Amino acid sequence: MNLNQTLQEKYPHLEVSCLKLSEVKKDNESFRIDSEYFRKEYLENIEFIKSMKSIQLRNTDISIKHPTEIKREYIENGIWFVRVQNVKPLFLDSDNKVFISQEDFNKLNNNCVTQGDILMNRTGSCGDCVVFLESEVAIASSHVFIIRNSFFNQSFLATFLNSKYGKIQIQKGQYGSIQPEIAPYYLKNIYVPILPIEFQKEIEKMVKDSYKALEESKQLYKSAQDILYTELGLNAANPLQSLLDFDNSTKL
Repeated sequence: MNLNQTLQEKYPHLEVSCLKLSEVKKDNESFRIDSEYFRKEYLENIEFIKSMKSIQLRNTDISIKHPTEIKREYIENGIWFVRVQNVKPLFLDSDNKVFISQEDFNKLNNNCVTQGDILMNRTGSCGDCVVFLESEVAIASSHVFIIRNSFFNQSFLATFLNSKYGKIQIQKGQYGSIQPEIAPYYLKNIYVPILPIEFQKEIEKMVKDSYKALEESKQLYKSAQDILYTELGLNAANPLQSLLDFDNSTKL
């Protein structure tokens, strides 16, 4: 019987994990010794991933960019500034946009997002990530990591990081209670299973098909909305104002 079992039997109301000092120090640059970091479900999840053919992201060609910050001054039209609230699990909210000027864009070349990049929230809903499939030029907030690699298919990697086995590894490395954060160096500790490239490409196809279907649904919704406004005699650009104008005219 090992020490873990002995202590668990002696203190059944507690969750107990006993590790060698070498195991505590492994992939633990900040030398965390808090109980949260060594929760049993975290350790069991990592052991499960390691039991199959897997690799830590640090041993791939992964690049994790931490965008710089500037004083934000939004304008009506300009370069899309991607914020934490735009990045959802495998979904990019492109309806809730803010824009910055070309001048500010020129100061933030390191923050530039290109098609195929993975965007991941660094704070708040940290770990939520999505593949950027838009053709539009965009800049990432300092609270959003830009992740690139060629070892794994980007769509497969984003899907894994959003899965149970990716999320639980990310949760293990979070720090801060009020506004959780994740550090780039910790993300490189994450273990990812090495699955056949054919399987990875199938995941990519599903991600892209989902994106295409969502874009088509938005267009269909807009077409239906425009038809309705036309039939009602409303201005599609500002239907509320049209209703107010109609109400005022009837009062006169």
